[in-house]
Amino acid sequence: MWHYVNRVIVVASGTPVQVTSDHYPCQTLLFQQVEGNTGKLYICDRSNANITTGVGVVAMLPPPSMGATYASVLPYVSVTIPSAPAALNAIKYWIDADVNGDKCQVSAVRN
Repeated sequence: MWHYVNRVIVVASGTPVQVTSDHYPCQTLLFQQVEGNTGKLYICDRSNANITTGVGVVAMLPPPSMGATYASVLPYVSVTIPSAPAALNAIKYWIDADVNGDKCQVSAVRN
């Protein structure tokens, strides 16, 4: 079952924000752009990741786009380890963005 982890707000581009300050073991993590964002989001594996050089960046999400019916297409990326329950931990990920104030919705499947 999916659970809300956090909606991460990147206050200052170039300064990654930790997904959560608490240990959050899980089997699957989902990172998703939020409607209204205007820039790219970066999923990082360290607090000092560099979006310019790519060091510490494990994934990049393009900005949301508006379809012909004005419904947002919200890009996402997920990671899962189905054979190892609780092998992932949300505390080990950080979010950065091209645009100050952009957000990332983070959800998880817990065991």
